[in-house]
Amino acid sequence: QVLFVSPERFLNEEFLQIFGDTLPISLVVIDEAHCISEWSHNFRPSYLRLRASLLRRKLNIQCILAMTATATTQTLQEIVNALEIPSGNLIQTSQIRENLKLSISMSDNRLKDLMLLLKSPPFVNMRSIIVYCKFQTETDYVCKHLCDNNINAKSYHSGLLMKKRSRVQELFCSNKIRVVVATVAFGMGLDKSDVEGVIHYRLPESLEEYIQETGRAGRDGRLSHCHLLFDSTTFYKIRSLSHSDGIDEYAMSKFLNQIFSSGNTMGCICSFPKESTSRKFDIKEEVLLTVLTQLEIGEEQYLHLLPQFSVTCTLYFHKTSPQLLADKDILLRSILNKSEMKDGSYVFEVPRVANDMRITMNEVFDRLQKLKFSGELSYELKDPAYCYMILKRPDDLNALSANLTKWLSEVENSKIRKLDAMFALAYYAVKGCKKTDGCSGSEHTPCIQKRIIDYFSKKEGTPDDDYCTPLRKSSTFLQSDIKVFLQSNSFAKFTPRAVARIMHGISSPAFPAATWAKNHFWGRYMEVDFPVVIEAAKAELVKFVGKGE
Repeated sequence: QVLFVSPERFLNEEFLQIFGDTLPISLVVIDEAHCISEWSHNFRPSYLRLRASLLRRKLNIQCILAMTATATTQTLQEIVNALEIPSGNLIQTSQIRENLKLSISMSDNRLKDLMLLLKSPPFVNMRSIIVYCKFQTETDYVCKHLCDNNINAKSYHSGLLMKKRSRVQELFCSNKIRVVVATVAFGMGLDKSDVEGVIHYRLPESLEEYIQETGRAGRDGRLSHCHLLFDSTTFYKIRSLSHSDGIDEYAMSKFLNQIFSSGNTMGCICSFPKESTSRKFDIKEEVLLTVLTQLEIGEEQYLHLLPQFSVTCTLYFHKTSPQLLADKDILLRSILNKSEMKDGSYVFEVPRVANDMRITMNEVFDRLQKLKFSGELSYELKDPAYCYMILKRPDDLNALSANLTKWLSEVENSKIRKLDAMFALAYYAVKGCKKTDGCSGSEHTPCIQKRIIDYFSKKEGTPDDDYCTPLRKSSTFLQSDIKVFLQSNSFAKFTPRAVARIMHGISSPAFPAATWAKNHFWGRYMEVDFPVVIEAAKAELVKFVGKGE
């Protein structure tokens, strides 16, 4: 028997309790194992928990198989260390697929060039093509344009309902649609060996992503073609978005103070609402989770992460009076003691009741569910929250804040270097290739393959000798524009990072695009290096605050 689970399930103690001597596991297989490493192109916090020590302790596992098609030297080392895989047990094959023809062309009008590609050899005669886009709205727009031009296409992205996504995949696999226009969400678990072509509508974020997506083509071993439409505007936009996960040390310090506040007792269930906390500190929800995970599995274990719950519960009584029920039920007695009355109903925080009763939140919900089935009450839950238990308080909160901020900055810089390497490859192909080793026209298979091999064999962070980022390191009007921006928005409280994000057109929890994209300065300095904009914002904020404006 084979059991498929997501790594998020390892947060659930009840799930882990299923396993043991009564249900032995002979083998654990970790697919997409590069996600274990924070240096990978597709890092996920939940994968950080997949350590050999945890798998052996919780599941009594002795045999672990990890698989990935896109691990750099550094990522590979992280996987091997985390899963305690002996170096002699490492099997490596080339990232290069010899049956793929790789081509790149400059594009000033991607939609027009995409249509030209699809209506010209070799793509015109293909039955199965994937067009990869960066944004969900873009997939729908491109798909509509193709359909309007008599090309049988469907869009696919994570914003669609599961039923619709499954239907698109089913139609594509049975060759009933010719083109799928998709985000990176398409391809995971795709069982179709005869995809003949892959077109990248925008620049991928890394060479790993490029290999993953071009690798959807030609799995039957037949000659297949992959084309990238390249433009520098996409590079600027994606590079800006790469700074959306960063945290200033000030915000990190405030967040850690909330996690370890004196009101949070060691050994008790603590929680904070995801959405409001994200807005309060201007930190994305997934980054909050990354920090919590690091506090659990880092060199020092400061906390134990619990499953996510909606922690605010509103209780409605239907038959017996609350007091009479509370006299017979100790849980309800605790709930009434911890509740506030709002519009005739009882509102309470689930962790407070669980701590008072010395039970888990699951046990609280189980007992409420039984009362609901009896018809005595109903309840509503809101405020999805991250939940945890404090195991140890940091000796030096400032040092911990500095270390975590530095670590996240290094992860961000790694992501940016990967994008820069992808840009360098594309730029070299269209601008620098001498076409002496078999490259011709837009077809650059030899030079692309060589650069891919070099990338995966060298150490992380080694610069490309022939590459210089096109980002500007200064701008004549940057400081004066920031000054005008601060003066015209004096009602808001900005950090240097918040100002820099607005100047780069990056949405954040506290300053969302829905509100701030209307601003005159939104995205104006996308082509200026982000750290340069941050430093300019720092200087202007110091002057602004000093004047008491």
